[in-house]
Amino acid sequence: MTTAIRPEVIVENISVQDIKIRFRRRLPTDTKVKELASSIANLSLLNPITIDNRNYLVSGYHRLKAVQLLGHTHIPCIRKDFSKLYAELAEIEENDVRTHLISKIEQAEHIVRREEIYGELGIRMKRGFNADVDSLITTSDLAREVGISNRMYRLRRQPNQIVQDVRDQLRHTKFAEVLVDMVKLSKQEPDTQR
Repeated sequence: MTTAIRPEVIVENISVQDIKIRFRRRLPTDTKVKELASSIANLSLLNPITIDNRNYLVSGYHRLKAVQLLGHTHIPCIRKDFSKLYAELAEIEENDVRTHLISKIEQAEHIVRREEIYGELGIRMKRGFNADVDSLITTSDLAREVGISNRMYRLRRQPNQIVQDVRDQLRHTKFAEVLVDMVKLSKQEPDTQR
């Protein structure tokens, strides 16, 4: 069954088996999947997942896993014509809206990756570039998008300076929830971080 909720948004029921998964920035947690499955069992799925034209998941990995856990064979999907870069950008945007779901380390990684994607798309202002170009996205623009100051935005980006193996160790710990601690750690030499 296909339903139009707005002329530009059509919801299709797609076989769960037809949904393909690329590398994901954030993997579903069992606890969240079980909570969501319970909610879906009681209220049904409230928001469709989003896929691209080749059935790759763009957003809604927790919802997909919850539907699979419940044994459903089909799931409502919104299909978007996304390139791989735009699909990754959409995933980052969705996760950043739910910043309470991710650690300060993951927030920093999302911020940095978003900036890299904007750079690859040619729409990110380069550091030290002083020309007045309205079409390029600046750090201040990105900070305004998420409703924080330029300074706070830069602080949130800082934990990405922690060496990768330390970030991986801290990622799902209570320590990764404290931005001040992550910023302080990021300013240490790699050996001290370890």
